[in-house]
Amino acid sequence: MKNGIYFKLAFDGIRKNRKLFLPYIGAGAGMVMMSYIIFFLTANERILTLKGGEAIHSTLGFGCSVMAIFSCIFLFYTNSFLIRRRKKEYGLYGVLGMGKRQLVAVCFFENLLVTVFSLFFGLVLGIAFSKFAELGLVNIASGQTDFSFSLEPSAILKTVVTFTAIFVLVFLNSARQMRFSDTVTLLKGESTGEKPPKGNIFLGIIGFLALGWAYYIAVTIEDPVSAMVWFFAAVVAVIIATYLLMISGSVALCRVLKKNKKYYYKKNHFVALSSMAYRMKRNGAGLASICVLSTMVLVTVATTASMFFGAEDSIRVNYPRQINVRCNSQGGIEKADESFEALKNKVAEETQKRGSALINTREIRYLYAAGLITDSTAYCSRSTEGFFYDLGSPREFLIVPEDYYGRITGESVDVSDGVCAVRTIECDYKQREISFNGGPAFKVADSSRTNRRFFPEWAGSSGCIIVVVKNFDDFTEYMSVSEEDALFSYCCRYGFDTDLSSNAQIELKGYLEKYVSDSNRNYSYTDVSSRAQNEGDFYGTFGGLFYLGILLSIVFALAAVLIIYYKQISEGYEDSGRFEIMAKVGMTDKEIKSSINSQLLTVFFVPLLLSGLHLAFSLPMIKKILELFGLTNTEQFLLTAGLFFAVFALFYVVVYKLTARAYYGIVSRAKERTGV
Repeated sequence: MKNGIYFKLAFDGIRKNRKLFLPYIGAGAGMVMMSYIIFFLTANERILTLKGGEAIHSTLGFGCSVMAIFSCIFLFYTNSFLIRRRKKEYGLYGVLGMGKRQLVAVCFFENLLVTVFSLFFGLVLGIAFSKFAELGLVNIASGQTDFSFSLEPSAILKTVVTFTAIFVLVFLNSARQMRFSDTVTLLKGESTGEKPPKGNIFLGIIGFLALGWAYYIAVTIEDPVSAMVWFFAAVVAVIIATYLLMISGSVALCRVLKKNKKYYYKKNHFVALSSMAYRMKRNGAGLASICVLSTMVLVTVATTASMFFGAEDSIRVNYPRQINVRCNSQGGIEKADESFEALKNKVAEETQKRGSALINTREIRYLYAAGLITDSTAYCSRSTEGFFYDLGSPREFLIVPEDYYGRITGESVDVSDGVCAVRTIECDYKQREISFNGGPAFKVADSSRTNRRFFPEWAGSSGCIIVVVKNFDDFTEYMSVSEEDALFSYCCRYGFDTDLSSNAQIELKGYLEKYVSDSNRNYSYTDVSSRAQNEGDFYGTFGGLFYLGILLSIVFALAAVLIIYYKQISEGYEDSGRFEIMAKVGMTDKEIKSSINSQLLTVFFVPLLLSGLHLAFSLPMIKKILELFGLTNTEQFLLTAGLFFAVFALFYVVVYKLTARAYYGIVSRAKERTGV
């Protein structure tokens, strides 16, 4: 009987406060739907049959974890708005004689109903849209599938378990607040003002320094690997800085505007500024959350979209020809050249047997080493490895004869004995000479940057210094058969296109792979790769990331919208009394609208502007990270980021208009109660 009463009170509470609960249930259902779709795609065996299916599966598996963590944080955050609005009603129950246990019981049934509704509607929608999600992913991956509908019981189970656990944690947090709050506190919980946080200047300085450091790292970092390592640290710094600056900044802004009498004592500013100051701490935290979520949407979509649309460029960089042969030797150049010539003849022979000729061949031979350049000396030997890594970031060195360099780039360089030209990728070299491990110095005739697409051999893990020389004669002393003492590896690369089908290319690749491993003993390392065989993994990885980015961006956008909505609704109820009083003393409808617009415009467009600033400063770092994947089309990346920011800004304005209308509706009803 008692449980029936508590259930009825909980149900009536949800029904009467449906403007608060329906968006919360809707958000929960949306999270459940997205989670089920990701779990469904992860468990769907048809996805594994796609090109790059394994890569897609791994990417979506990562998305499951991200989705669960974010859902937990977000539902905790939005539940705090509900609790704040419901505290007064809980307090009234306490006045009527309910004890703490009874209040917790009502809270339990409310959370139970929210959980059931969210899971039910979320799963129904997830199951309904799962096939569309599958078709969308298959289309992105350029695959094929049938139109048969299927359920994944494991996906349903994982979704139910995940969100049941999340809602249990949310309930325990709500119960904790009920247990440790007295009746008077609950009654005044909604209307209790907040004191300005102490030490605002100190917090502001910390936030400013953290943001400045993150921006500096993002703009100045040169090494792609370092960019990947420091990216997560920069993200954390930006999030912390955003919250500190928003909280302390809102306080400082209110104080500055209050001191400006010409601004403060205007009708449309006086009420708005007073409302902002009343809840300045909460304003800052809410706006910071909106800003962080907006930035997450922009960065996630811009990055994953750039990867997907640039997949073709990445494939071309990593696989410049249909079939690519790599051979490395740490022994003599002459024997390696003999084996390489035999390999080229075998390639031509086997290609001709399959009914095709060699097309668009590409050949390059060079010496390779990794080390550190300090002043004009490069330290590259294994004996100095610990030494040079202690000094700073490593560099890769390619020693290329002028004939090969000119053949690849079409550029003519002026080199001679003892004189070289230096070309760099993702770094600079300003010295007028260069030597290796203290050996003879080469004069540098000229130095400039070159395009990575000319040298896909560069691994991309650090800056590359290409030394163009007359020939290899001056470097024979650095060649050694001893791996312990080896400085340079002699590298031969041969790539070619054919008229063969994709399957025939893969078959030819398999034959050459076996031939190279069996016959070329003059090489310490050999590899034969096929573009046709590997492009599926590229499209699968980039397509999977893009698809996951779309899903997560929808979730982040939904979260931002819900926070904006709850902020508008809760502040509308809080401000309704103030505007009711102002209406009684003669404030017109036009003046009320002007004051509302002044407050909302001041508050809600700050996150959009700041998120745009975060995105702008993050672009150089993201560009460096994308270079690790062979994505070097800067124009496309910037265009993609700018386009998505414009679309998101339009979406943000629409959301602002809709939620502002809800705010004004609450205030208007309060004004109507005055009879003016």
